[in-house]
Amino acid sequence: MTYAVSVEAQPIGQTCLVTAGTGTATNSDVMNVAVICDSGIRCGTSLCNPASDGCCDPEGTATCKEATQCTQLFLPCENSYDCTLAGQPGTVCCLDMVGASTNVSCAPSCSGGNHAIMCDPHGPRTCAAGTSCEPLTALAGYYACQ
Repeated sequence: MTYAVSVEAQPIGQTCLVTAGTGTATNSDVMNVAVICDSGIRCGTSLCNPASDGCCDPEGTATCKEATQCTQLFLPCENSYDCTLAGQPGTVCCLDMVGASTNVSCAPSCSGGNHAIMCDPHGPRTCAAGTSCEPLTALAGYYACQ
């Protein structure tokens, strides 16, 4: 028998994405369906939707921007779930600080320079064992695995 899993109504203030939501059930339980929900990228007093907005400008006008208006100083993600919702599954939200430059992007892993994986202290656990989601001194109001 075939199955199709979907989100009937998005929860208020969140965007949900179903992965592996269709298939054929055989003689065993279906174990690989996942639903990822995230509140988005905090941006001033609002939330940017990583599935439709390009990024947040946290230091300027604190507004959500279209992808064509995003630069390195803008935040395209706040955690790995934002990357998945933006169409980049399997990546993490990396903060790289090289000299006076700060770059935030979705990448397969964080490497080079002084880097950290960004996280949401109110969302699902995304930090590796032995680290926790702590305030980020380099970017006030945001968090990183430390």
